[in-house]
Amino acid sequence: MNLKQLIGVFVILIGCGLFGISSYITAQVEAGKIEVSSAQRKVNQSKQVLSLNPVTKQVGKGFTDSAQNQINMGKEDIAHYEGVAAALQIGGWIAVGLGALVSILLFNWKKPKRKR
Repeated sequence: MNLKQLIGVFVILIGCGLFGISSYITAQVEAGKIEVSSAQRKVNQSKQVLSLNPVTKQVGKGFTDSAQNQINMGKEDIAHYEGVAAALQIGGWIAVGLGALVSILLFNWKKPKRKR
């Protein structure tokens, strides 16, 4: 293998690494979505129970507003990391494609020998 082919293989490995990182982030995002969904259900149930009377409604609002703010921040983080995972996946495809192009197609052709 010449140096250009090694560089191509290295770029392919970088692309595979990007796929792995993207997969890990996606798994973490899915786990976060489950946690946020569970927390949202609990907040909604609390709001529903505490809204039966005007006094408990005000008290419940104090408790649930803080939790709702954290849930909203969690949703923003989820959206951010979904974008990061998508960008890494696209970068992985590009790196694998370029690496394959460099190592197999472009530099595998042999130059014609000159006649003397």
